[in-house]
Amino acid sequence: MKSNDRIIRAKVHLQKETPFFAYLVMNLKIKEDDKATQTMGVDSFGNLYYNTKWVSKLTDGEIKGVLSHEVLHLALEHLIRGKDKEHEIYNIASDLCINYILNNNNFQLPNGKGGKALIPDCYNEFDFGNNLIIKDIDKKSADEIYNEIMNSGHIKKVKIFNGFDKHIYGNGKDKGGKSKSKNEIRQNKKKWNRVFSEASIYAKQQGKLPAGIDRLVDIILNEKISWKSLLYKYITRELPYDYT
Repeated sequence: MKSNDRIIRAKVHLQKETPFFAYLVMNLKIKEDDKATQTMGVDSFGNLYYNTKWVSKLTDGEIKGVLSHEVLHLALEHLIRGKDKEHEIYNIASDLCINYILNNNNFQLPNGKGGKALIPDCYNEFDFGNNLIIKDIDKKSADEIYNEIMNSGHIKKVKIFNGFDKHIYGNGKDKGGKSKSKNEIRQNKKKWNRVFSEASIYAKQQGKLPAGIDRLVDIILNEKISWKSLLYKYITRELPYDYT
């Protein structure tokens, strides 16, 4: 069976098994591109690129796992949040955050086929060696894990723990290097916030919201509001309409 057909089949199975991830994956633009990646990767505008040879070596369960892995990078804004950071380290940090969730929800992930998935152990820890153990991964964001690694003094040694996917970072260009307008960037961010919210509601209605997602919904969607803007709106409701 062709790689494209297997990906389509995986999407159908996700719909039956886990509506949250199925809803997110439906919003990906999936493209075969052996030149763009040796495995699978996404850019910040929802384009997912996959290598046919690599996908052909995966099990059906692993295909469902990598599709869900990639789309979570978008839903959790990792490509935007990581654009000004050390990319390899941020990729490792965000993979630990995502793979904790997927492993906790019984997803299968690649193990050595072009790159081994970085999966926290049963204690929600990951041991990089060199006395660097990231603990309480279930309670941390990718940014918190990234900062912990960056402050550890073992950056070069951590880089060897590459996951199976590579990403096109930044929120200003797509894979081809085409620049996006500020309005396109803003609308894209809003789109994925909306999709993430809708996927959560859709799954909750069916009683199938994956474990660990509630906390991430709060992080992504409950953004801090400027106290000045909030105060302005509150006060202006009390003023006569003809006053500035």
